[in-house]
Amino acid sequence: MIELIVTIVIAGMFVGFLALMFVNGLQAQEQATARDTATGRANVVSSQLHSSIRHAATIRVSESGTRVDATVAQVSSTLTWECRAWKLSGGSLYYSVGATARPANIVTGRNPIATGLTGILGSGAGFQQGTGSVEAQKRLTIGMDVAAGGQTVRLSDAVTAQVVIQGSAPTC
Repeated sequence: MIELIVTIVIAGMFVGFLALMFVNGLQAQEQATARDTATGRANVVSSQLHSSIRHAATIRVSESGTRVDATVAQVSSTLTWECRAWKLSGGSLYYSVGATARPANIVTGRNPIATGLTGILGSGAGFQQGTGSVEAQKRLTIGMDVAAGGQTVRLSDAVTAQVVIQGSAPTC
């Protein structure tokens, strides 16, 4: 009888350890998935901003640092210009593109390109434009925390508008 009780206690401890390892494995998987989601969102934001800003002739960051407007060169058989704008609002990043200057409110009626974002450049700013020379003003600093499922990834980057205007481009 004592042997049976000892066997049951040892088996119970073994099952308990297995259950604990299983639960820890599930928690680690959830954290990894959340971290991967946040990293993916950060990569989408970074990739889109880099691609557009590198092909921009001018950029302008709002005083609050929550909106960027760029005049972007599009080259196919001829050169055309696009006005692109990004707005960080309510933890989401919104995007608008068109042939003319983007409206003041690009949030209403649009789906965000990424969620879970918080500006980290002071007072909720996610963008900062360089100051000083014309070349310095073409530099865009990006600073955001990207959160998903309790995990946060920091997006801290910079990109420079590289297109030189010969002639005229639209004012965006």
